[in-house]
Amino acid sequence: MKNLNDAAKDSRVRAWTVTRKQPEGGFAEQPLPSQRQITESGGDDFVEQLKAEGYEVEPLVFEDSSGVVWKLEGQPPPARIRIVYEESDVKKTNPLIAKRVHKSSSHELEILQYLHAKPSPSPYIIALDNHFAAGTMKCLIFPKLNPIYEESLLHGKVKQPCQSLVKGVAYLHANRVAHLDLKLDNILYDAAGQLKIIDFDIAVRVKDEEQEIEGYCGTPGWTAPEIGPKRKYSAIKADRWACGRILQMFLKYEPTSGFSTLARELMVNNPRERPSLVEWRDLQVDPRGAKDVGLAGTSRDRRKNIDDCNVQAPLAKKAKIAQAS
Repeated sequence: MKNLNDAAKDSRVRAWTVTRKQPEGGFAEQPLPSQRQITESGGDDFVEQLKAEGYEVEPLVFEDSSGVVWKLEGQPPPARIRIVYEESDVKKTNPLIAKRVHKSSSHELEILQYLHAKPSPSPYIIALDNHFAAGTMKCLIFPKLNPIYEESLLHGKVKQPCQSLVKGVAYLHANRVAHLDLKLDNILYDAAGQLKIIDFDIAVRVKDEEQEIEGYCGTPGWTAPEIGPKRKYSAIKADRWACGRILQMFLKYEPTSGFSTLARELMVNNPRERPSLVEWRDLQVDPRGAKDVGLAGTSRDRRKNIDDCNVQAPLAKKAKIAQAS
């Protein structure tokens, strides 16, 4: 049996708390008890809707035969998000996330369908596994993803998540979509170790980067300084600031000059001075180190930073060098 430290590192294991009353005469040695599910309060109709669609819902609370109560902690409200399995997944090897949203207030389904209908959809944007209507609500089914751990940002690994984040946000902006809630909690990894941007609840489609929206959107601590109640601002440029904030968090473990420079430029107070992530993504590195393009109307020599960022994927970069030689 795994010890608690080993178990805590297992991505399939979440935080559980245990409560148990001391019986008269103290605790006696017992074999490993079986568990039964306790009826959960809240979200019962959601559970029934999921079952009707062929999903088995992971319970939040268990009581074993010895009276120990186990409760899953740190989870979103059970009426909104649950971990589920398809009924055909008998061994429960493929956990999924079921998310219930209001039809009237969330455009997540429409935006994800729009993004993934493109000829070359980005691998860094979460994809829907399924969706269905549930009265005045919609239920979206996603693959279950994993948080980014500190270990994945050390030992020379930090460039890949930085690069993937920039490419993912650039893809949104190139398709005139602003996420508006970019933060660490919404940047996850799939089972193959690929970064995914999630949670498009408050995302919007815009005509261009100059189009402004009004009102507070996002999470405190992750919003650009110009965002506030009754204030107008560019959704795309606000996204750039939040992207810079995430890069800054990634790079505190292992800074690199190229992405550190980009993070600083993205987080300047003046929205008009924040560089375009689309242009940054599209930078082409000349094998002889002679080519550079400007960002946000600037033209300056940043070859060292570009090389440090390794803007192109390794295989593409090797192919380009081989072709040039």
